[in-house]
Amino acid sequence: MPILEEFYHPLIQSGRIRKGWFIPGWESSFGARWERTHLEEIGAEIVELDEEWVEDILNKSQA
Repeated sequence: MPILEEFYHPLIQSGRIRKGWFIPGWESSFGARWERTHLEEIGAEIVELDEEWVEDILNKSQA
């Protein structure tokens, strides 16, 4: 928790982050849930990346 509260929270509150991208399955990550909650609180845009996009990126990285 210290990295979330002491590093990410001030960064999000600074206003420098205005958008967050979330991969499929983000709901299973405590950190991602925490991050999304705080991004929503400041009105940041939330982008849901689709499964096909993620698979394409993973396939390209393995080539």
